[in-house]
Amino acid sequence: MECSSKDETAFQPGIRVLRIRGRVVQGLGEGGFYVEKYAEEFGRILGFKPFPGTLNIEILNGVLSLHECKGIEIKPPSPSYGLVLAYPACLNGEEVFIIKPLLTRHSSQIIEIISSFKLREVLGLKNGDVVEVRVFCREDRVT
Repeated sequence: MECSSKDETAFQPGIRVLRIRGRVVQGLGEGGFYVEKYAEEFGRILGFKPFPGTLNIEILNGVLSLHECKGIEIKPPSPSYGLVLAYPACLNGEEVFIIKPLLTRHSSQIIEIISSFKLREVLGLKNGDVVEVRVFCREDRVT
C-alpha cells in the first residue's frame, strides 16, 4: 500500500478504494488499553508496533461498507477478547489501518484508526476536523 494521490488501484486487481469522509471525535478513552493488548499480534501481522491509542472518526458520508471488504484478521490475545479486523488505509498521506473490533461499544458510524505514531500530534488533528480516509478494499471479503 502506498499513500499517494495517484489512482492506487490501477495495478492492483481485486482492490478498490473506499473514500470515507469523517470528523475527528473524542474516543471512549479505552483505545490505548486495547491496542497494547493486541500490540504483539498487530506487529506480527501488520508489520509495525502501533502507538497505544486510536484516532476516532465519525463517518459523515453515509454508511461504512467495510463488510464488503476482506479484513486482515487479528487474533485476540486471550479468549476473553474478540477478533479484530484491520483494513489498510491512507489518512492525509500517511499509511494507517482502520481496526474493527468485533466486540465494541462504538456506534457503527465511528471508525478507529491505528498507526505507528500519535496521529493527532503528527497530523495536527483536533476534534471537529474533517478528514478523508481512503481504504484499500480487497473484495474477496471475510465470511
